[in-house]
Amino acid sequence: MTAGLETWHQELQQLRAMSRQLSETMSRSAVELREQGWEPSESLLQQMQQFRADFRRLRECLQEGRTGSAARIVSLQDIEEELSRREQVAKALERVNRAAALRTRTGEATGPLFERLHGEISATRSALTAATPSSELLSLLQTGCHPLVVAVRLAEGADDLNDDDWGTAIDTVTSTLGRDLATALARGRLILGEEPVETQSIH
Repeated sequence: MTAGLETWHQELQQLRAMSRQLSETMSRSAVELREQGWEPSESLLQQMQQFRADFRRLRECLQEGRTGSAARIVSLQDIEEELSRREQVAKALERVNRAAALRTRTGEATGPLFERLHGEISATRSALTAATPSSELLSLLQTGCHPLVVAVRLAEGADDLNDDDWGTAIDTVTSTLGRDLATALARGRLILGEEPVETQSIH
């Protein structure tokens, strides 16, 4: 989890605690108002103002430069769902970045062999950072069925795959990333480097 997400999760938990306390105070005040006609206490009004201010501040952080789901936050449940979505995207991007570390055993990571790979990485990154990433794309990356994740698995060594699954993996890579890359993976010519290649600078 990134530092930003962790901070927002902490703020969400604080808001949930505030909402529970505020709900109890409001319930007591409602009884007093109904039975005795007492005006709401200053303490209650201050709690409401504090909750509203903290809620709006967190919402503004999540909405900054965003459209889609982040632009429709009206409740703590909406915030929780938005943070969950961002966690999924962050994890998916980590998997995509692993594919950007693919290279030959001599350290080469550019050239015709990698063109379709880097094109798919760039397209997938753009799709993940869109206002509303496709749930299908997120599922493919999370379950390991996306061609980029399959390519990484083959590079890492797929000893646990039976012949049929291995053949399916090679076909998946071939259809999206090209036969040359699939052949290089099948023959053990590609490895994972420590640092991903900046695909935006590759033409």
